[in-house]
Amino acid sequence: MCVAGEDAVCTELSTPPTNLLAVVAQRYEAVTNLSCSVRRQVAGAGEELVSRVVFARGRRLNAETLAPEPRQTVVDGSFAWTKGDKDRKPRRVAFDDQSPAQKASVLCVPASPEEALRTLDPASGADLPSPAAPYARQTVFRLLNAKPDAPGRALVSLDEAGRVRAVEVFADADFRWRLATYTWDAPVEVLPDVWLFGRATAESAVNGTPVTLATRFDNLRVNQAIDSDLFDADKVFGKAAKDKR
Repeated sequence: MCVAGEDAVCTELSTPPTNLLAVVAQRYEAVTNLSCSVRRQVAGAGEELVSRVVFARGRRLNAETLAPEPRQTVVDGSFAWTKGDKDRKPRRVAFDDQSPAQKASVLCVPASPEEALRTLDPASGADLPSPAAPYARQTVFRLLNAKPDAPGRALVSLDEAGRVRAVEVFADADFRWRLATYTWDAPVEVLPDVWLFGRATAESAVNGTPVTLATRFDNLRVNQAIDSDLFDADKVFGKAAKDKR
């Protein structure tokens, strides 16, 4: 396999008839809110991060970490408020001043591949003619905001049901230097043709050392009545949340 040239892929690839990322994004637009419990653990590490998450469209989020260190974040659409167990007051940051990763955690549906797909250039997709087993479709993308001549590529793999099951990121166009792999398992159809996943795995390297982060999502509840007070910093933290000092 190869991806060559600054503005085109090599003839080994064929342009897909539809924009894969747009199709996937459209499916998840049907999710207007979601609540779930989350457990994350780095392989080999003793402590497991346990949290409860409530997500809603309109840049709203309530993420409460229960262990190992209690911490809560509330995003109300304009600001993100975060308070640790030992903090006297929550810290306020404008939503637009947050890092791209922090923004993505608010904009993307939990338990879905949306966050990984947002790092790809949607206009660059090209299908591989012969997907590797067990996948039914594999599409190559350039990385979003990369320079035109940047060699990095991402390979998105779908199963027979059209669900994104893996995203592999490479430093080169020949798929030799893998930087990270993201996979999703235990699919659950929460709405017609809208699939979330009970398990997600991220594999990468930190200072040359392989790191695997396993995440489990339980008690997925989609498009149910939720209390709007969960996204109100005054209600969650008290009036002190409005103290700008």
